Amino acid sequence: MREEVSWGKLPFDLQEQYYVKAEEEAKAIGERIAKNIEEIKKLAPIIKEYQRPFRPSKKLDYVVAAVDGSNTPIPISKLGIGAALYAAGFILFDSRGVCEERYFANILTKRTGAQEESVKRTLYFKMVLVERLAALEALKKAKVVLIDGSFYSFLYAAIRNTTPLDEVDKELVNQIADSTKKLVESNRVIGVIKRSHTRAIGGKVYIEINQETETINMLDKYILAQILDPNHILKYADLFKKAGAFRTYSYVSYLASKGRVNPGNVLKEAEERVYRPFVDKKMPNSVLESLDTYKKLDRMMVKTSNESPVCEFEYSNDAEEVLQGLLNVENLFNPATGLPIYIDVMDQSVSLPREFGRDFSKEIEARTLEKIEDQNAVKAFFLPMNPQKEF
Repeated sequence: MREEVSWGKLPFDLQEQYYVKAEEEAKAIGERIAKNIEEIKKLAPIIKEYQRPFRPSKKLDYVVAAVDGSNTPIPISKLGIGAALYAAGFILFDSRGVCEERYFANILTKRTGAQEESVKRTLYFKMVLVERLAALEALKKAKVVLIDGSFYSFLYAAIRNTTPLDEVDKELVNQIADSTKKLVESNRVIGVIKRSHTRAIGGKVYIEINQETETINMLDKYILAQILDPNHILKYADLFKKAGAFRTYSYVSYLASKGRVNPGNVLKEAEERVYRPFVDKKMPNSVLESLDTYKKLDRMMVKTSNESPVCEFEYSNDAEEVLQGLLNVENLFNPATGLPIYIDVMDQSVSLPREFGRDFSKEIEARTLEKIEDQNAVKAFFLPMNPQKEF
């Protein structure tokens, strides 16, 4: 119904053009999927050798925590104020359901003259830091803590941005790295990778046959959704013969897909690029001290049914027993998302609505009007930057 309404909002001529575009895209995608099927069929016998069954058979008899954060997708953008809201929290679950929850509300005021790219990065770092601190709090009360995403994914934001880290961002990264190391080394925290970009399988194929195939452009989750049997797991340490090797192979796929491959040196180059943030002297000390911790991290793929997406976990080698124990819990996964149900509940609870920035701005304006006599000055302060859009 929503799609029909959105189509109807467009001028008739645009509707017709987009219907044509949709048909063209569907034809191209159909041809691509047909090629992918053939490539994936070749991989199935190899990968199935390493899958292992799991059979959930027990009730939850300890406390599990789920941690997540969010920020307003549309920032507050007024003539006198620029700001964004972010929040994080945790929910504790036991055999009865939710037993405790805590949330932490925050606001980032835009610095005068700051570039938009830099502000977004600072907002992201602040949100991740609050998530990490919430996870450390949850760790005091739960046997197992689930966090949203990869432990060290925040480093990509630190290195890929064209604007160098300023002192504020460096300190944020330093604190995030320090708290992340504590979480990993607790051996009781598991990362749930919802938006995975891992392409390790394609990289391994590239190395073994020394030529490009379409697999370098395929996400591992896409490949494994068609290969793994229901109620089976795949440990990447088994498939790639070495803990953490998936990262290097995934970067091989990236290099190959960009045509940046030196065939005789590709593995060495990929490994160097993967570990670069941890040896870059421009990085804060906590990052430089985290290399050994980072190397302990590995991945596990879990398929619960043919109707559910594959779930990707990240965990320390020393936390494998904790993860295996969690997988024994009945009704752990949400059939609709393929993710642990605790993560889904936390995501819904902490997500800030799209309109909340607008409503929060109105609340500030109303409270300010009570304090300032010059009503026109207040209203001017809260006029939108772009009169055609509320934000």
